[in-house]
Amino acid sequence: METSAAPTLSLDALLPADIAKRAKGYRMTMREISYALLAALGIIIPMYYNLQYMAAGGNLLRDFFTVPLQSAVTASLLFDLLIAFAAFNILLLSEGQTLGRYKFILCLLVSWFVAFAAGLPLFLFLRERQKRRG
Repeated sequence: METSAAPTLSLDALLPADIAKRAKGYRMTMREISYALLAALGIIIPMYYNLQYMAAGGNLLRDFFTVPLQSAVTASLLFDLLIAFAAFNILLLSEGQTLGRYKFILCLLVSWFVAFAAGLPLFLFLRERQKRRG
């Protein structure tokens, strides 16, 4: 008994040729989707806890360095993140210029003023997309 494959629809069959050709450039790879998802989580999760901390009366600017240094475990995590952040900034300064001025500044601002957990995946997403598009 023969089974026929389910018919598939392609963009070429549904759209005029010029629109279908342009739409193919907007399909994200799994790596791009992963980086975009991580960038979104890198904004949402840290902000959730930062807002909780501030609602309880904490001062992020003052307590960012003083509170983690009260324990060896949290101090280790703090310096681990600071060293990784420094390495990312070196990478961003050396490779970020290939992204273009706007995207470079966007990555820099997000990593410094929003969260490193958002800035790094955003940079990787933009770099991956640029490599794919050529």
